[in-house]
Amino acid sequence: MMQTQLRHGGDLQGLIDSLDYIYGMGVRALYIAGGPMINQPWGADMYSPLDMTVLDAHNGDIAMWRKAVQAIHDKGMYVVLDNTVATMGDLIAFDGYLNESTPFRTDEHQVQWRNPKRQYHDFHFGNTYNQTCHYPRFWLETGFIVKNDVTDQFVGCYDSDFDQVRTGSSFASSCFMLTCSLVW
Repeated sequence: MMQTQLRHGGDLQGLIDSLDYIYGMGVRALYIAGGPMINQPWGADMYSPLDMTVLDAHNGDIAMWRKAVQAIHDKGMYVVLDNTVATMGDLIAFDGYLNESTPFRTDEHQVQWRNPKRQYHDFHFGNTYNQTCHYPRFWLETGFIVKNDVTDQFVGCYDSDFDQVRTGSSFASSCFMLTCSLVW
């Protein structure tokens, strides 16, 4: 059931207040779904963080997180925190597809900010096209590797995309969406 301000559930104090009941049901580990970071205001599921350096005040501040984890541990229970970093908030769009689904293609789409005044503080992308790239391995949802009939169609990439995979850097949403299309 949706709570106030488009949020599910409640807050950390509500969790602390419910620990006796939860423990009494035999629960010994809590999986806290969604991330603790500031989320899109319209994203009630907590899977759309906007900034990985700011806690979402709807749940509580850092002192409340410490209090909640300590209270859970004091009950002899474990905590699994869903640290969602692969589903950033919807601030990035593809050229020509600002408010609609972007079709899958192997030659990529240029990326743009939906609103230039609203950007991630620590994430940047570019739209300079490189003729060659080092691509990661792709996997299908079945667990099998994507074969050459698809990967041979990849030619080049935009900077900030797959070309950075070998350095461990993040790659931009245009290629990330391509990856998701193949993986998920």
